Amino acid sequence: MISCRQLTRRYGDLTAVDQLTLEVAAGSICAFLGPNGAGKSTTVKMLSGLIRPTQGEVLVCGLDVTTHALEIKRLAGVLPESLGLFDSLTVEEHLLMTGPLYGVSRRETQRRADDLLRLLALEDGRDRFCYFTGKMAD
Repeated sequence: MISCRQLTRRYGDLTAVDQLTLEVAAGSICAFLGPNGAGKSTTVKMLSGLIRPTQGEVLVCGLDVTTHALEIKRLAGVLPESLGLFDSLTVEEHLLMTGPLYGVSRRETQRRADDLLRLLALEDGRDRFCYFTGKMAD
């Protein structure tokens, strides 16, 4: 469950996210779509505890991201988009590398990776390289 109320992030005079309010029910999948500079990455960083909101309230699984950021990072499993390793890791390697970065055990990371690949019908693509463009390659 994700709950945001008046979520805002400013960088000096630039407002990257402006008073976002949303509710995502447990078990739901939510996607952010929009042009570059729309605040998608900034929002995900705030939801996952990577950066603090300038103002507003964010709860993930009932936890406040400003006071429980480490716990939320362990629960969320956000896969960073700019690690500089994309071209040399497979889809599964990306997933397996990310869990321990957030304090998730290797065993739990493997379980979650398997579940995610199965849920998204990507089991056959686990050994393929994943490029930043999102295209799958052999």
